[in-house]
Amino acid sequence: MGNNDFNDEEKPFIDKETHDEIVPKKIPLSQHKHLKQIFLMFLIYSLMVMSSFLYGLYIPVVFTNYVKIKYPSLSADEISSKASYYKSFSDGLPYLSMFLLGPLFGVLSDRFGRKPILFGSVALLIIDMISCYITVRTNNLYYFYFFHSIAGVCNSVAGAAHSFISDLSDESHIPILYSLLGASLGCGILFGPSTYVFTSKSSIPYLTLYISIAIVASTLILIPFLKESLETAKQENKITVDIKNTSNPFKLIKNLFTKSGTYLSLVLLLYISISYTSQDLLSTYFYYLELVYGWNASDCGLFFGALGGIIMIWGVFLIPFLLKFYSERKIISLGFSISIVAHTFFVLSGKSQYIYIVGGVFVAFVPNNISLLQAVISRSTSSELQGTVLTGVVAIGSIASFVGAIVSNDIFMYATSGKAKVYFPQAPYLINGLIVVITFIGSLLIWKYHKNPNPLRKTKTIN
Repeated sequence: MGNNDFNDEEKPFIDKETHDEIVPKKIPLSQHKHLKQIFLMFLIYSLMVMSSFLYGLYIPVVFTNYVKIKYPSLSADEISSKASYYKSFSDGLPYLSMFLLGPLFGVLSDRFGRKPILFGSVALLIIDMISCYITVRTNNLYYFYFFHSIAGVCNSVAGAAHSFISDLSDESHIPILYSLLGASLGCGILFGPSTYVFTSKSSIPYLTLYISIAIVASTLILIPFLKESLETAKQENKITVDIKNTSNPFKLIKNLFTKSGTYLSLVLLLYISISYTSQDLLSTYFYYLELVYGWNASDCGLFFGALGGIIMIWGVFLIPFLLKFYSERKIISLGFSISIVAHTFFVLSGKSQYIYIVGGVFVAFVPNNISLLQAVISRSTSSELQGTVLTGVVAIGSIASFVGAIVSNDIFMYATSGKAKVYFPQAPYLINGLIVVITFIGSLLIWKYHKNPNPLRKTKTIN
């Protein structure tokens, strides 16, 4: 078959075709013939997340020290507010980079494979960390801002990982495998911050940066052992045609919303909302915990490490158990309701750190909810477009995260400054909590008025 234009109106962007013919018996996950390869991807992804979160905990310290040197007369509250302002750019700009360049990486992923995306992302992460080292030595933020922004395209690793799993799996296994990928994210979040607890206390200068680079560089040893899943999918006839697709982020967004049908367009809106609202915790937790409870960097590392452990529990045990009885759509709505509970605890946490910690237990569901939304999208996407669509979805989420990071940091900065009429550090959690409530109601309405075009088929399992 010849090449088909990605923008051809006769070729649906999302494959909504249903299959009513004889349904094959389901093979148990333990007998998945590519399971070792998938678990190797889990390990690589977890190591990259581990290094990113270890590195991410060091970044607020960089801005705090920068403000202390540049503005020595500021009070502790003013230092946190000013550092949050500078950090908002480092939080937001990488997401903007992912939005602009992510679709290109998605096209390259579908054309040349998933492994080149992994290699490129690792290289960019290492360069990013080296630029941070230069910044702390020179107290000049421009080096860091520039390379950290470009490295935002490393978020395409998530799309590559999801595409890798989809290439090697049938649709009945995708929800649970995506949930386990979310658990590997939790594993990285567990060990990254936990490592920071020790590196932050070391007398060796820049030890956190050295170890971050070493961890992400270790994946360069593992990636060659991955088989190229794109080639495997072609050999197994999962991919039978080559489709020309777009690297233009604006055209990609248009295609995602105009060619995917109403149902998946609405699912994309849920994904955008969760990407936006998750930034209140990711962008402000360090300065919030430092300002409100007097926690130091090690305390923050312990908290986020524990959060990673809870994410693993959700992803490895609870969600796979729930998937045995309920569709991923119902679990997604459950996830939004749990996020409402988490935000309620965060809003009420002004006088007790333990209330905030309890909120963290609930908010740990959010990364797994993101994986479930991606599973819904992946199962409705043709195999030829997995990389483009899933990376495109991450790119759309990135622009939402970009706005969310900027807004959350700005709200926190204002709510903790002398300009605010009421001192209220929990303001970002309150505002985003209201958005989560609306999103939860929206998800219920979507499920009520739109049937699932690709429900998981109930099939007998081969023993």
